[in-house]
Amino acid sequence: MNPSQHLQLVQNAPKRTMKHGTPVIICGLGFGDERKGGTADALARRFGPSVVVRYNGGPQAGHNVVTPSGVWHCFAQFGAGSLAPYTRSVLARHMLIDLDSMATEADMLGKKIRGDAWSLQTIDPDCRIITPMQKLVGRMREVARGKKPNGSCGMGVGETIADDEAGLSVRVRDITNGNVGKKKIRRIAEVKLAEGSAMLVGSRSAELTALWKQLQERCENQDALFYNYTFKLERVKIERAAETIRQALARGKMIILEGAQGALLDRTRGFVPHITKSDTTCKHAVDLVREAGFTEPPFKLGIMRAYGHRHGAGPFVSEDKATRNRFVDQYNPENRWQGSFRVGWLDLPALRYGIHMNGGVDGLAVSCLDQLSNLPHIHVCSGYRTPDGRAITDLSQERISAAERTVLVSECRPIWMEWPGWTEDLTKVRRFEELPENAKTFLRFLESDAGLATPVVIGSVGPTYTQTLFL
Repeated sequence: MNPSQHLQLVQNAPKRTMKHGTPVIICGLGFGDERKGGTADALARRFGPSVVVRYNGGPQAGHNVVTPSGVWHCFAQFGAGSLAPYTRSVLARHMLIDLDSMATEADMLGKKIRGDAWSLQTIDPDCRIITPMQKLVGRMREVARGKKPNGSCGMGVGETIADDEAGLSVRVRDITNGNVGKKKIRRIAEVKLAEGSAMLVGSRSAELTALWKQLQERCENQDALFYNYTFKLERVKIERAAETIRQALARGKMIILEGAQGALLDRTRGFVPHITKSDTTCKHAVDLVREAGFTEPPFKLGIMRAYGHRHGAGPFVSEDKATRNRFVDQYNPENRWQGSFRVGWLDLPALRYGIHMNGGVDGLAVSCLDQLSNLPHIHVCSGYRTPDGRAITDLSQERISAAERTVLVSECRPIWMEWPGWTEDLTKVRRFEELPENAKTFLRFLESDAGLATPVVIGSVGPTYTQTLFL
């Protein structure tokens, strides 16, 4: 297929640009792991004093940031711009927090910034707290599924959300309210013990039994857990995120809203049951900006890799096991809960669906361009072929349930498009003009109507902010 036939560029509204004073919302368009953390870090450094707001998810979202000097940090419960000077971190009300793991992260981050990481953190009083009991019961549920896992990070996020929706939760404001927090922690322990015990009935799983014993130990002294939480929360500022954003905008600071996971893992429109239990679109971020009094549209930045990937179980049409040694991510190793990090080629129908779920985006950030070097050809999945021979290019047009969508996509085969590759090493490229022509053509294709019909505004050729190209 001749690439020149597909380069009719978007002729829609004028291209929006990211600018100081307009909040930028970072939203993943795929299955997560798109480089949201590195992008937040690059934006904070480009725009100066910033506030990075984590607007969804929880500690399962590990956002890796690497500096040119080799400092590395995996941001889970701090905004990923926290290595940049004069940057604060905010956890908005839809975040779930694990205060024990946050303390560990704060200690590690403090050594890297040579300061008190706790002093950088603001937490919304409505944030839900993940207790050890919920984390352990969540793991027990996944183990009990045996050879048919839903996919889990093992962090207790889904369990805590389900409990909250059933009226069983503890929030930051409950801990600061003394006896309210104590009572809620005791109630969670009672319920989780009963649920864990029920899962053991008839089971011979040694792993399930080991988790049950850990659960019993963690339930022995709920008051100690309450005082532990109280001590940690005394070290941070507790304030509603919308108010923090409002004050920061008034002081001229840049607002960067950092999402977790990716749109395709969304609880209602993702590929059930291989989903997270929260809303993974930019909806909560848009609401926060509006609540803070910002009346103009924020800039929605959709993040994607230059190739296909997903961590763990679920449909993945463009997966190609032959690329396993080609597309490597040292920060996403296989683990007990998520399984393997799977790779393949760029999947346009999936990305179009991710854009649709976010209500459209203003620009694309395409990461990992350097990993496409030294390939004679680059493959792109331009559509899906159903078992009955029908071609699908836009999943948002399929009027079916989430479960039916999962079955449909699991049965599809990729329709391939081929692009010429390049041999040049991109890791030292610092400007768009320095990219090889075939790489430029590839990015222009993504902007075109045959691609994703959205301008590419960022490209990355490595993990550091100096390898982030603002196009």
